[in-house]
Parts: sequence; structure tokens; C-alpha cells
Amino acid sequence: AECDVHEASSELPVTIYRPSVVVGNSQTGWARRFLGVYQVLRWIDRGQLTALPCRADFELDIVPADYVAEAIVTLAGLSESAGKTFHLTAGNGNRLPLEDERSTARRLRSCMPRDTANSQPMAGLTP
Repeated sequence: AECDVHEASSELPVTIYRPSVVVGNSQTGWARRFLGVYQVLRWIDRGQLTALPCRADFELDIVPADYVAEAIVTLAGLSESAGKTFHLTAGNGNRLPLEDERSTARRLRSCMPRDTANSQPMAGLTP
């Protein structure tokens, strides 16, 4: 798809945005859907997943949805952004180490979507 976008760049001012793993709102933790990284964290917390197929020093690079949206709006307003590719990531020092997956799952509790009917965390994580 990016090849097609680059081809169109001779006729249109295009910019490519590559966000990392996008999670809920940075302030509230609210997320519209419960997919991807959330499901893995749920399995870890429940003890259904005891190991991950990655190096012991792996770090999870996640970014809140509002951060990604704000970055795209800001960059899209800059004429010098045209023709460039931006990686929207947490960056060095902001990634979450997966040394202890269960504690990382608990630390990410605020990113878990909530059941809007009773405002309880859907993941069942304990602080």
C-alpha cells in the first residue's frame, strides 16, 4: 500500500504515519475495542499465557490513541511534512519492559477498555 501512496506523491502531497501499538486514551484508558495487545495482557494476567515468544529484554512500544491523533493533526498541518514518513512511537526510555509480564499487565490496567454498562474494568486485572 505504501508503494501506491509513494507513486501518488508525484501528483498529491502525501505523508505516511506509522504508529506503534495504539492503545486507549492517555488520560482515561478508554478504548473502543478490546483487541490485539489487550487480549495478550488478559491471558497473561489470568495465567493462561506464561511465556512470550520474544527475548527476555523485549520492550513493548505502545502509544495512546490521543497522542497518535494529535501528532497526525499537527504534522498534517505542516507543509514540510509532505513526502515524508513519520514513526509515531513511545521512543527510547518510554517502552515497557516485559521482564515480568504480569506486573506489566497490571501497569497497563489504565489502558484496558471499560465495560460502559457498569464502568468496571473488563480485563479483571487487580492493582
